[in-house]
Amino acid sequence: MTPLGDDKQKNVDGRATRAIRDFNRNHRDILNAATELIDGNTPRSLTVAAVAKRSGFSSVTVHKHFPGGRAEIVGIIVSQILARGTQKYVQQAPTLSGEEHPRAVLFALVDEFLSNKNLVIHSVSMSIELADENAWIPDSTGLAWHSIEMAEKTIKLPATVAELATLMTTFFRGALYAWCLHSISDEEFKRLAVQSFDVAIAAAEAGHHA
Repeated sequence: MTPLGDDKQKNVDGRATRAIRDFNRNHRDILNAATELIDGNTPRSLTVAAVAKRSGFSSVTVHKHFPGGRAEIVGIIVSQILARGTQKYVQQAPTLSGEEHPRAVLFALVDEFLSNKNLVIHSVSMSIELADENAWIPDSTGLAWHSIEMAEKTIKLPATVAELATLMTTFFRGALYAWCLHSISDEEFKRLAVQSFDVAIAAAEAGHHA
């Protein structure tokens, strides 16, 4: 015979498991609704009320899942895009030589950004607008750092890994912002962004000769 206490514990555990599952599903549905709004409309269309209406949940529920409101939602969406781009790089990393890593990282990110053009452009526009609410684009310097460390194994670098990672990330963001402002075409964005590592190397070398 199963002790009564064990049955009660199983019921409690079952309810907790269902609650977590329901919370995660609702969280995902709300985020998907926000993603659809950003992808298909102007950035200003993303409001908590609009997300609530699109997802079928109340504004209170949306706030419960995303206390930071629009700023938090935008940050998560951009992080997901960066994560998918990073995964593309990780999948090919074992086949790369040292110096190929920085360009491979850049190419993977650009490829993911171009595959989600409207979503990226609208998200970046909103991240600038909401910068004072910490909705800035997640820092990708760490990924650049890793790729440059791999390059350092096969080539001599003109500056420290940290300095080159900062330069590479800065130049990449410059190309990204120009693209989001429609100042450059898709092809120009791809070319300039992928060259960020080479530009960082050239800038570091020029700095040493100055």
